[in-house]
Amino acid sequence: LETAVIYSYLYEKEKRPDYADRAKAVLMTYGDYRSAYPASSVKLRPDYADGVPALPDFFTAMRYIRTYETLHRLGRLNAEEAKRAEGLIADSMRYLLRTQEWGPMNRSALRAECLAWAVRALPSHPDRPRWEMQRQALGDDNWGHWEIEDATIYNGIWLYSMLGYSDALGRLDELFQTPEMAYYARYYANLMCPAGVVPDFGDAHWTSNWTHFLVFFEAAAARLRDPAAKWAAATIAAKFIDFANTANVGLGMMLLDAARFGSDDVRPAPPAALSGEVMEDIVGKKIVFRDGWTPSSTYLLLNYRDEGDGGLNYRD
Repeated sequence: LETAVIYSYLYEKEKRPDYADRAKAVLMTYGDYRSAYPASSVKLRPDYADGVPALPDFFTAMRYIRTYETLHRLGRLNAEEAKRAEGLIADSMRYLLRTQEWGPMNRSALRAECLAWAVRALPSHPDRPRWEMQRQALGDDNWGHWEIEDATIYNGIWLYSMLGYSDALGRLDELFQTPEMAYYARYYANLMCPAGVVPDFGDAHWTSNWTHFLVFFEAAAARLRDPAAKWAAATIAAKFIDFANTANVGLGMMLLDAARFGSDDVRPAPPAALSGEVMEDIVGKKIVFRDGWTPSSTYLLLNYRDEGDGGLNYRD
């Protein structure tokens, strides 16, 4: 799916037919793997009553829909091909809606992102009104609200998903006009540690999702004209990306989004703050002790976050 996203974008920019053909090959064959799923296992899954969904994973389903939307809009799919892809998308959205999420958190934002792309890509589908209703319900839970998960992994996924969601709606600039996104751009930049990454806290794993923060910092720097966000993006890239290794297609797709959302017009500069509260005791609830912003600096993070009232209605 990452390959398809990349080639469909490159086709739109460079108009090379072989790029469109490579992306279309993924669309037309992606559902074939379902033939290997044992019929006996299908019977054990009540959520598979209408068949095995080709896109059961809402972490990645939007990549198929993004590719379809681009190729269909540019006239690279005939009627039969479009119908095949649309059926696959619709069946998968039907499956996605069989379980539910709520509140400003990574899983509900991912569902909203998938639904937003489906609504955009299939404007005439009979199920579109239901998708739009649920897209709005989940999207409104997340737009202009504080994320209720205090965990580095989930924070990064949520931020990246909100970028994709607003991109599908054509509202990326508007997203960064919300106080929450402006806050998070400064908050996470001020949490950056000498290891060149936002450190792990909560339900997290060391350096596991630096790619999500890389894209977020690039997008934030471009829209907020924020030197600290640009510095954070540049620091992460310098630390973790090996440009001599071109085999990581998933990273390639993330770098594509960083290029799409970012800008090199902002000059990077680290934040000025040293030891202190990051950034206050209501949302952030973090204290950092540091003596500088270099890889050899001393750094200590204290996360004193308790349950509190943040997101209480959603959590209840």
